[in-house]
Amino acid sequence: RELIRLNPGHDYIYLGDNARAPYGDRSPERIQAFTEQGVRFLQSRGASMIVLACNSASAQARDFLIHEGIVDEAALIDVILPTVRYIATTSHQHIGVIGTRATVSSHAYRDHILTDAPLRIVREHACPLFVPFIEEQATHTRAYALLVRASLAPFRHSPCDALVLGCTHYPLITPLIKKNLPQRTVIIHPGIAVARELATRVAPSSESPTTISWYTTDEARRFETKAHLFWGEPISAQHVSIDTLDGHG
Repeated sequence: RELIRLNPGHDYIYLGDNARAPYGDRSPERIQAFTEQGVRFLQSRGASMIVLACNSASAQARDFLIHEGIVDEAALIDVILPTVRYIATTSHQHIGVIGTRATVSSHAYRDHILTDAPLRIVREHACPLFVPFIEEQATHTRAYALLVRASLAPFRHSPCDALVLGCTHYPLITPLIKKNLPQRTVIIHPGIAVARELATRVAPSSESPTTISWYTTDEARRFETKAHLFWGEPISAQHVSIDTLDGHG
C-alpha cells in the first residue's frame, strides 16, 4: 500500500508465489531459482522496474539476479538496501532484526548496516513460525501470543533502539510486536523505505489512474482472501501455474 500511496498513477503487476511460499525455509539456490522465474514472468508482462517485496528473496537473490544479467541494477529495488539507507540517517546505535531463517542466515541486514556504520551493534533473530500463523489468520490465539512473546524475549532482556521487521508479513502484527518490546524501541517498516526508493526511480504520474494486475501461483480465491489482509479491500486475481513460470510466461 505504501508503494501505491507514494507512487500513484502507474501500472503495477503483482505476482505472489503463494504455492511455494514461504521462501524463508528454502535453500539459497531454490530462492534464487524461484525469484528468477518470478522476475522473468513480470518482465514478460511488461514490467520495467522490479521490486522484490520479500526479504528472503532480497537477501538471497538480489545479487544473483544482477550478476546473471537477469535484471539491471538500476531497474531493481530490493527490501533491504533502502531500509539500511534509512537506518543510516537515524541515530539508532543498537539495531535488532527479526526475519525468516533465510533472511537472518544471510546476515544481509547486519553486513550492510555495519558497512555504513561499523560502530553500530546489530542483533538478528529468526522467527520462522510467525508467518504460518499469519497466513492461517490465527494471530489472535493464545498460542500465537505466547509464541511472539517468547520469540521477542532477547529484545526485552537486552533492549535495542530500533527493531527492523525483516519480513513482509510482520507489519500485520505490529501491535503484538510492540506489546512485547520496551516502549522506547522504534519499529522500522521496510515497506516505507522501499516506497520512498521507488519514488526516486520513477517519474511522478499522479494524473494517470493507478492500475494493479494481481497474479498468484496458488488458487485465486484463496489468494484473494489472504491478500485482503494486506491490501485492506477486495481484489481480483488471476492464477499462474508453476509450469507457466518455468516457461517465463
